[in-house]
Amino acid sequence: MKIDFSTTLLTVKGEPLTEGQGEDKKEITLGDASIGALMIIEKGIKGIEKYNRYKLSEKISSGKLVDLKVEEVAQIKKLIGEVWGPAVVGPAWDLLEKKRTRTRKKKGAKGDKEELTL
Repeated sequence: MKIDFSTTLLTVKGEPLTEGQGEDKKEITLGDASIGALMIIEKGIKGIEKYNRYKLSEKISSGKLVDLKVEEVAQIKKLIGEVWGPAVVGPAWDLLEKKRTRTRKKKGAKGDKEELTL
């Protein structure tokens, strides 16, 4: 299953989800949310699982469009659901399941939108 991890997560209003402030403000991508969830420290997790998560994170960060196994997508979804709040879980799961149908607001003329349907 090919997934574009460079895609920006959108708010319920269709605006880019961001973190930070001022010059440090940046849009949160599906890759950011996925790698953040994979790298979280959990008690009782074995070394091999930590290594597998690291390698999956490496795979996600290596490119825009990444080909993943169904099991890898399921693991990412599970971990995102455990780590992040609804503002990230909703758009991230939609992208992982290829369900995103909302539009992203364009900068410029009022009311202009860019269609991002899958």
